[in-house]
Amino acid sequence: AQKILNKTANILVVHPNGAERSLFSACFKDVGFKNVNNVADIKKAIGYLENENVDWIAAAISKESETTIFQLLKLANTAPELMQTMITPILTESEMNFVPSLAELGGFVNLIGTPTRDALKAKIQQTIEFLDDSDGDLLKTLVAHLDLFYREQFKFDELSNLYESLIGMYPG
Repeated sequence: AQKILNKTANILVVHPNGAERSLFSACFKDVGFKNVNNVADIKKAIGYLENENVDWIAAAISKESETTIFQLLKLANTAPELMQTMITPILTESEMNFVPSLAELGGFVNLIGTPTRDALKAKIQQTIEFLDDSDGDLLKTLVAHLDLFYREQFKFDELSNLYESLIGMYPG
């Protein structure tokens, strides 16, 4: 988390669309990250991860591919070398129904829609601010994203369930 906060993190952008991949990569660079790489699909990302340490992955769901972000998140939850890697799904408006499933697996959901360059940079900066506000705690950062998402969607029942679950996990 510290590498993300001081912008020395190794970033990997995964998106099947070359223009979108370039936009996301450029936005990470615009906010100050120097080490930004990109690949076209999750399978290539997994191959990349075999040789490189990555601190933050922004990846499209790739639901039409044989390997999806869900498999990447499951891998990140079982591979010790990936457990501190922040993974941010890149979602379209029509994929918002995947938010609970992605968050349950540890996906930091804040890159929704096809944003403008300025909006995307603001979302990346927002994630960094959430991470800083939570003293680098990835779970607290994930909760901050979910809290904002549910509030923006007026999904207060889901928000209530989120906090009830957290109270059950972290009583007191």
